[in-house]
Amino acid sequence: GPVVMVEGAFDALIAWQAGVNAVALTSAKGDDPATYTTALEALFESMGRGRRLVLALDPDKAGQLATEGVRRAWAQLGKLGRVDELTERPPVDRSDWWQQN
Repeated sequence: GPVVMVEGAFDALIAWQAGVNAVALTSAKGDDPATYTTALEALFESMGRGRRLVLALDPDKAGQLATEGVRRAWAQLGKLGRVDELTERPPVDRSDWWQQN
Protein backbone atom coordinates (compact mmCIF):
# COMPACT_ATOMS: atom_id res chain seq x y z
CA GLY A 1 0.00 0.00 0.00
CA PRO A 2 0.95 3.64 -0.05
CA VAL A 3 3.21 5.38 2.43
CA VAL A 4 1.60 8.49 3.92
CA MET A 5 3.88 11.41 4.81
CA VAL A 6 2.53 13.52 7.65
CA GLU A 7 3.93 16.55 9.44
CA GLY A 8 5.21 15.63 12.88
CA ALA A 9 5.84 12.55 14.97
CA PHE A 10 2.49 12.67 16.77
CA ASP A 11 0.62 12.65 13.45
CA ALA A 12 2.67 9.63 12.34
CA LEU A 13 2.06 7.76 15.60
CA ILE A 14 -1.67 8.36 15.43
CA ALA A 15 -1.73 7.25 11.79
CA TRP A 16 0.22 4.07 12.63
CA GLN A 17 -2.23 3.39 15.46
CA ALA A 18 -5.05 3.63 12.90
CA GLY A 19 -3.27 1.13 10.63
CA VAL A 20 -1.81 3.65 8.19
CA ASN A 21 1.77 3.12 6.95
CA ALA A 22 3.00 6.62 7.82
CA VAL A 23 6.27 8.51 8.02
CA ALA A 24 6.85 11.86 9.69
CA LEU A 25 8.33 14.96 8.17
CA THR A 26 9.68 16.40 11.40
CA SER A 27 9.72 19.98 10.21
CA ALA A 28 8.18 21.87 7.33
CA LYS A 29 10.84 24.27 6.10
CA GLY A 30 9.58 26.04 3.01
CA ASP A 31 9.38 24.96 -0.60
CA ASP A 32 13.10 24.55 -1.41
CA PRO A 33 13.42 20.98 -2.74
CA ALA A 34 17.00 20.71 -1.44
CA THR A 35 15.56 20.70 2.08
CA TYR A 36 13.76 17.41 1.43
CA THR A 37 16.11 15.57 -0.94
CA THR A 38 18.09 13.63 1.69
CA ALA A 39 14.96 12.58 3.57
CA LEU A 40 13.28 11.40 0.37
CA GLU A 41 16.36 9.46 -0.72
CA ALA A 42 16.43 7.64 2.63
CA LEU A 43 12.68 7.02 2.50
CA PHE A 44 12.81 5.43 -0.93
CA GLU A 45 15.87 3.37 -0.03
CA SER A 46 13.77 1.76 2.69
CA MET A 47 10.40 1.51 0.93
CA GLY A 48 11.59 0.61 -2.55
CA ARG A 49 10.89 2.06 -5.95
CA GLY A 50 7.44 1.98 -7.42
CA ARG A 51 5.65 2.63 -4.15
CA ARG A 52 3.09 5.37 -3.79
CA LEU A 53 3.76 8.33 -1.50
CA VAL A 54 0.74 10.27 -0.28
CA LEU A 55 1.41 13.72 1.15
CA ALA A 56 -0.81 14.56 4.10
CA LEU A 57 0.99 17.54 5.57
CA ASP A 58 -0.80 20.12 7.67
CA PRO A 59 -3.15 22.51 5.84
CA ASP A 60 -1.37 25.62 7.14
CA LYS A 61 1.07 27.77 5.15
CA ALA A 62 4.12 25.78 6.30
CA GLY A 63 2.48 22.50 5.29
CA GLN A 64 1.49 23.86 1.90
CA LEU A 65 5.04 25.11 1.22
CA ALA A 66 6.51 21.79 2.36
CA THR A 67 4.11 19.88 0.10
CA GLU A 68 5.39 21.89 -2.86
CA GLY A 69 9.01 21.36 -1.79
CA VAL A 70 8.56 17.59 -1.45
CA ARG A 71 6.86 17.40 -4.86
CA ARG A 72 9.70 19.35 -6.49
CA ALA A 73 12.38 17.24 -4.74
CA TRP A 74 10.60 14.08 -5.91
CA ALA A 75 10.62 15.32 -9.50
CA GLN A 76 14.31 16.25 -9.31
CA LEU A 77 15.26 12.86 -7.89
CA GLY A 78 13.45 11.08 -10.72
CA LYS A 79 12.18 8.32 -8.44
CA LEU A 80 10.02 5.62 -9.89
CA GLY A 81 6.75 5.83 -8.08
CA ARG A 82 3.84 8.12 -7.61
CA VAL A 83 3.25 11.05 -5.30
CA ASP A 84 -0.24 12.30 -4.49
CA GLU A 85 -1.88 14.52 -1.94
CA LEU A 86 -4.49 13.30 0.50
CA THR A 87 -7.83 14.14 -1.08
CA GLU A 88 -9.66 14.82 2.18
CA ARG A 89 -8.00 17.93 3.59
CA PRO A 90 -9.15 18.64 7.13
CA PRO A 91 -8.94 22.30 8.15
CA VAL A 92 -6.93 21.41 11.28
CA ASP A 93 -3.75 19.57 12.23
CA ARG A 94 -3.93 15.90 11.17
CA SER A 95 -3.50 14.51 14.70
CA ASP A 96 -6.39 16.68 15.93
CA TRP A 97 -8.52 15.49 13.02
CA TRP A 98 -7.70 11.79 13.52
CA GLN A 99 -8.48 12.05 17.24
CA GLN A 100 -11.88 13.60 16.51
CA ASN A 101 -12.83 11.08 13.81
